[in-house]
Amino acid sequence: MPFIGTQPEVGGYSVLDALTASATASYTLQLNSANFVPSSANQLLVSLNGVIQKPGSSFTVSGSTLTFSSALSSSDSIDFIISMGEPLLIGTPSDGTVSTSKIASNVAISTTGNIATTGSGTLTSAGLITASAGVDVNGTEIILDADADTSITADTDDQIDIKLGGADSYHLKATAAHGNGIGIGTSAPLRQLHISNTSANSEIAFTAGTSGQSSLLFGDGLTGTDVYRGYVQYNHQNDTLILATSATSRLTIDDAGRFRVPTVYSSTTGSGANVNVGTDGRFERSTSSRKYKNTIKDATHGLDDLLKLRSVTYKGNNDGDIVFGGLIAEEVHDAGLTEFVQYDDDNKPDALAYGNMVSLCVKAIQELSAKNDALEAKVKALESK
Repeated sequence: MPFIGTQPEVGGYSVLDALTASATASYTLQLNSANFVPSSANQLLVSLNGVIQKPGSSFTVSGSTLTFSSALSSSDSIDFIISMGEPLLIGTPSDGTVSTSKIASNVAISTTGNIATTGSGTLTSAGLITASAGVDVNGTEIILDADADTSITADTDDQIDIKLGGADSYHLKATAAHGNGIGIGTSAPLRQLHISNTSANSEIAFTAGTSGQSSLLFGDGLTGTDVYRGYVQYNHQNDTLILATSATSRLTIDDAGRFRVPTVYSSTTGSGANVNVGTDGRFERSTSSRKYKNTIKDATHGLDDLLKLRSVTYKGNNDGDIVFGGLIAEEVHDAGLTEFVQYDDDNKPDALAYGNMVSLCVKAIQELSAKNDALEAKVKALESK
């Protein structure tokens, strides 16, 4: 058949080295004493005992091994084996001439070079793409959803940007002095985790079961209590917040807002009480220095005011059968000694500044002392007559 250009080489038929039958089904194919590997069983023409054998059913080929469907014997004769040549090699297809239907499934590509898409086309796969040696996208955006508004990009050196719903929400980048950081809402994290929202609130949510706990742990090791040397923990079962140091609970706020610091009770002092609790729950240190005061005047109350008060004993509503001694805030208010009364948010008497009432007693004692001095003077005058 005439051709334009170079005649293609087809055929290349070869008679393989003779084989002697024996009590086995498998034989090694050789050509010129070298192992011969055909492309498939269909490439071979095999004659056994004068009968041409059918590839695939009468014999199979694996590598350079030909295996008959059953073992032969020394009385059998392998007449000849002819290789009918390599398939015709075709040149490089013209651009755009190979359709997807002409490409076999499970295609393996072995190359030391690069596989690239150019132009505006895309590389699409309905199955899993596996790259055991890694994938180099060189800063190209990786689209993760159908509308292309969620993606991963590394177009800035040493930084990974994660986009959600069209917004650059997450950023992984080295911080200035604290190692690699994760920025949420910021592309310049200041610490290992930096959450930023300058237009609204920044919040971290912990959600646990009703009998579980939510914790923020501060550790300096990976085992035992080193994992949680300090922690902030919320117990959802009893709605209690705990603050701990040295892996031990130090401060507890219960579901009623009351807080307890157990170690305070064992830390004693000979000094008087100097803490005041305001109606809004704030703590303030009680002071007495002149530098904390203004409009200082001599008090006008005294013995007569003190005599208006009623000293009582009582039991606290939350203290069981313990008996206390003291005064009634409403009675002190009614006596006009409002400077010693502490009022609630409704401006009703609620507590007494017992420490400040020392001034009332001092004034009364001074008046009694003055009266005593006057009486002593009268007695001496009478005695001298």
